[in-house]
Parts: sequence; structure tokens; C-alpha cells
Amino acid sequence: MADYRDLLGEPDLCRGGSINSIVFCCNKPDCPVLKHALNKLGISYEEYVKIKKEESQIAILDFQEVDLAFSRSLETRDESRDLALKKLEWTTTNYLVYKYNILKRFKRAVSNEEVFKEKIIRLFPIFLVDLNEGKTLYGMALGNIELGFLIPKELRDVEKDETLTRDNVFVGVRIPKSMLKQMDDMVSKKLFESRSEIARVGLSMVLRFANEGNVDRLIALSKGQLSLQLHDSIKHGQTSEEGEHSKSSGPKYRK
Repeated sequence: MADYRDLLGEPDLCRGGSINSIVFCCNKPDCPVLKHALNKLGISYEEYVKIKKEESQIAILDFQEVDLAFSRSLETRDESRDLALKKLEWTTTNYLVYKYNILKRFKRAVSNEEVFKEKIIRLFPIFLVDLNEGKTLYGMALGNIELGFLIPKELRDVEKDETLTRDNVFVGVRIPKSMLKQMDDMVSKKLFESRSEIARVGLSMVLRFANEGNVDRLIALSKGQLSLQLHDSIKHGQTSEEGEHSKSSGPKYRK
């Protein structure tokens, strides 16, 4: 059942959040991201402001009003929001419940709730050529092709990245969100450098099993029954079928 916890971890709309995060948007009428979201919802800017104004929670900070109806996601640093919450003696849970009540108002004004799952800003892999410096950069970017903008994030120099050579290519895949979360947990625990490294190790295992004709283990891997084996591979710096020789010649994993 949907409740305020659906907004936990939800970034601002302009930072890749779903249209649910319109509750974290400001009141700038010229914001292209907000305009695009309102068009998808079939709501005018005036109606958007009206819904939020009817749910206003205002705190006075140094003679300045802060209206939490237009305050940002908890995933974004915002000193004014935090001071307002402290002034009102609200917890972060109070804030999310309040925002969820606003979201319910928006959903009542829209015929198709499925549209709230869509994202205006998405993540794209990119290559950039710096003509002035004469170097090629790659990384990820947040943006919207239809709106005509991309904001690069965490760019790396191709020449200095040992994991990227002329023999390497980008491959896009769709995976469950639960799997992505597990990958991020492994990266945060320093078991791997990145999501890409995890994907390369996983593909290497699949290809090795296939080349060895080990169909049973390949099927088990596809059904998620080899998680313990992968854990052991990381722990010992090798895959379970590799011997002592591969400890010195195979890939090394962080412990």
C-alpha cells in the first residue's frame, strides 16, 4: 500500500526523481523541468501553485518566510528547509508525511496515476571531445533529450582510464532495481570499484561457464543461485573453480 515511505530516497525532479517528486519542486514558473512535468500531468502552473498554497506550512527565519510546500527533497542539502523543520519542531518523517499529503492532492487531480512513475530527467552515458584540450572524456550525464540539455557528472579522461581501451565498448542493459541496489551496496563496501566492474566480473563468469560447457552452473547463475559462490570469489580473490594459479594471474578484488 502506498504511503509517505514512497518518497524516501526520492531526489528532486530536476535531479532524476520521478514525477512523484513534483512535491519537492519550487514555484519558478519558467523552470523547463517543472513545465514538462505539468504538461504530462495535464495541470496548469496556476493549479500547481494553488494546490501547494492550500497546503502551505510557513516558518519565519530572520524575517524571511520559508514555505515547506515548495521545499526540496531530503536528498538535497537545503539549510533553509532544515531550519524551518527545526523551527516547526518537525521530524523528517513529519516532513515526508506532509509532502505525501500534497502528492495525494495532485493524484486526485490527474486521471492516470501511472504518469507519476515517469522521470523527466534521466541518466545517460556520454562521450565528450574537448577540442581545446585535445582530449576525450566519458562518464554519465543527467538530462532530457527532448528538452535539449545534459549535465555531465563524474567525467573521466579516456587516456588515463586503464579500464577503457579501444577494445572496450559501452553496453546498455536493463536490470531490476533490487539488483542495482545490491550492486551499489557492494561498491559502498569497497568490494568493487564501480557498477561497471561488477558487470564485467559477472559477464566473465557467465562466459567462462559457457565456454567450459558447464550448462548446469550457468542455469544456476541465471536463477540467482550462485550468490554464495560470488561472495566466496570476492573473499578469496578468485572464482570458485579457479585454482591457486589464478590467485596470482586473475583479477584482484577488494576485501
